[in-house]
Amino acid sequence: MMLLRCIILPLAALLLTLPARSQKVTRYSQLWKVTGKGLPAPSYLFGTMHSIGGSFVDSFPAIGQSLSKAKVFVCESLPTNAEDYSDLLYFPADDSLQRYMSASAYDTLMVFFRSKLKGEDSTYLSQIPRLKPQAANQLILDLKSEESSGNSAPAEAGIDQFLKEKAQKLGMNVSALETPREQVMALNSSAALHDQASRLAGRVSGHSGETDNQHQLLQTSIYRSRLIPYYFNYSLQSQFEKAMVGERNKKWMEKIPAIIAKEPAFIAVGKDHLISKEGLIMLLRKAGYTVTNVPL
Repeated sequence: MMLLRCIILPLAALLLTLPARSQKVTRYSQLWKVTGKGLPAPSYLFGTMHSIGGSFVDSFPAIGQSLSKAKVFVCESLPTNAEDYSDLLYFPADDSLQRYMSASAYDTLMVFFRSKLKGEDSTYLSQIPRLKPQAANQLILDLKSEESSGNSAPAEAGIDQFLKEKAQKLGMNVSALETPREQVMALNSSAALHDQASRLAGRVSGHSGETDNQHQLLQTSIYRSRLIPYYFNYSLQSQFEKAMVGERNKKWMEKIPAIIAKEPAFIAVGKDHLISKEGLIMLLRKAGYTVTNVPL
């Protein structure tokens, strides 16, 4: 196995902290139509949830119908060779993961990796101390996923991948709003190294993982209901939210107007990029576009 695959941001990393109950919440579907400002035809914005299978799409004809009206499919990023951004995944020679963890937490982490990588070449284990916290976290998720799936049938392709393949079958062009390198840079800037490292031991022991799993199950249930909560008056609060959602949305808005002005697009991004005051829906409206919900 490869020590690190192409980075795909874990679901738990893209769930926003729920706003206070005093925040106004409205519920709409995940699909939005973008018109106005002289656009040649409507474009569509769809909020995905990376862990949900593509069969969700086929359950609601409005999604496929909107996709078929577009000429280009746009996603967050497209896979590339991990070597293109390996410098962002590893510490330099004079630094290491151990520096940012307590001795007991680091020992717990290494015991986990030794047990999971015991059948692999020793080279893999020797790379662990050089992994940055977010890269180590991704490897933990990969190893646990492999363990839980065992010999079961391959998991269903996620919504993002499913939509991309569906678009390609329709003969549509496929493009991305950012590169994997830009994605990893955002992930690395989402919290201080010590804060990132502090979650690793909990992830290995299962404590934080259990909480994350419960949160994911709740969010999955809400997503499947077709009506997800939007907090259009909520401003992003934490460093994580601002780095992973707010700043990326701003950069994407430097590209989206040109994309939809050229030809109708179907833009599929994680739902958390839509639901807040700094979300793409509100940013597009602020830019003068009309953004309306499409019932599923």
